[in-house]
Amino acid sequence: MEREDLFSAYRLFFDRTPVKEAVIEEKLRNFRSVPELIQALAQSKEFNTPHCKRKLQANAVTEQLVVEAFRLILGRTPENPEVIEGKVKNVKSQWHLVTAMIKSKEFLRKLDLRDFVSSEKFNSTPKTVYLHIPKTAGKAFEKLAEQNYGDGCSLSTTGNFSREHWESAQLIGGHFFQSMYDSMHGQRIFLSVVRDPVDRAISRFNYYRDREAGYERRVERKFDHQSLKNTIRDSGFRREFIDNYQCLYLSGKHRYSSVRHAFSNDVFIVGSFDKIDQWLAFLSEKLSWQDSTLPQINVASDPGYMNEFKNDSELLDILVQNNEEDYKLVDFIRTEEVYCSAPPGFDFSPFKAQQN
Repeated sequence: MEREDLFSAYRLFFDRTPVKEAVIEEKLRNFRSVPELIQALAQSKEFNTPHCKRKLQANAVTEQLVVEAFRLILGRTPENPEVIEGKVKNVKSQWHLVTAMIKSKEFLRKLDLRDFVSSEKFNSTPKTVYLHIPKTAGKAFEKLAEQNYGDGCSLSTTGNFSREHWESAQLIGGHFFQSMYDSMHGQRIFLSVVRDPVDRAISRFNYYRDREAGYERRVERKFDHQSLKNTIRDSGFRREFIDNYQCLYLSGKHRYSSVRHAFSNDVFIVGSFDKIDQWLAFLSEKLSWQDSTLPQINVASDPGYMNEFKNDSELLDILVQNNEEDYKLVDFIRTEEVYCSAPPGFDFSPFKAQQN
């Protein structure tokens, strides 16, 4: 957790900043992540006093306040500008905004997941955690992982998974941000693949465009199946294409500096989509895989679909300018070819694949 997050959270919950440097250092030392801090502040005596309630009730809801509340409490950005406008117009005060969000189903579900990954049973088995950034060959990786781990593999792309299976599995993960695992205390390593932000965004849009399942629900959220530009501008899918989504997956934040901070605190093995075979070979060596050949899954029916989008200079500008932090990340991984943050002599033996 970073100092600026601590100050922002204090302003959100207490309408003040920490006064003493000793308090600041204590919080930074005791809380590994923003979600842990938010949970503690929401349950604190100060937040639940009449005095704090009166202070926050005196503050009007602003656009900046809504964005910060979403970032700190829910770990994401608002779906679209209309959501922000709705909160500003309809929510009475800062108090009402914060209390509604910490009582929301989304926040409570996140708390439940954090409690689960902090449990003794979950942490008793060393975990290899796969951070599946969409459109980085994740479904193919899932099939390959099943071949190497058997029942020791439990990956989820839907958000649904067997908790009993996750407790015993060696390899877990899916479409979850790295920050979801902050409350873990057992042995762990993280795996992921990054991809050129423009190519990844176009591939993601093409996937949705050709997918019948969920079509009506996407339209309700203003997804335009004919225009990626309109989808970015108007829909609740914006962050899947821009706003440095890959940095968010690897650190829970939208900044490359936060990813480097995460790298310094955990063991990550990250590959480039362009050279994914090298990443798989590295995993095969370190984790004793029997097979490192990626199967062909989710291959686009029209291999030339990229050109349709790359001929649109306005779209390219939008994607490049709004993914600058992701480009820093991808450029770094490309330079490394396969990046491993493990210190010299790190013991990978607890994470080696064991067929059940």
